[in-house]
Amino acid sequence: MGVSITVDDTAARAMLARVGSAGTDAKTMRKVALAAKQHVYNAFRFQQSPEGAPWPGLSPLTIAARKRRGNSSMQPLIATGAMYASVDAEGFDGEALVSVGKGLSDARAWYNQFGTSKIPARAMLPDAGQLPPAWLADIQRVTQTALAEAAA
Repeated sequence: MGVSITVDDTAARAMLARVGSAGTDAKTMRKVALAAKQHVYNAFRFQQSPEGAPWPGLSPLTIAARKRRGNSSMQPLIATGAMYASVDAEGFDGEALVSVGKGLSDARAWYNQFGTSKIPARAMLPDAGQLPPAWLADIQRVTQTALAEAAA
């Protein structure tokens, strides 16, 4: 005489499949990218690197050139607004991308991110592999929310 036990684990398997893909799906990665994009905007707003280092002020030559063009702004990187407007965020399965310089006709975003012999560095993006705590906290918040929603 045998005993047979059958467990219907369909719901559990479905939930595990949802949780397994949550946090890396395109929808979640898009939210991660948008959170990072906000941090890039904050770099412009607060005129500081993602790590909190203040950007160097404008040189007297830059200020004079701006005044000749009728621009009295003293804020670095906001002469025309084109670089600010070039900040882009995209999300794909397993990947979140944030870029600065999309659609610009020159490499000014790169020059300002890393600096040149004539332009001081004014980083808008963190060093590769070194996300600042505020960026990490926002990414964790987004992914934890996605995991919680998938498990529900």
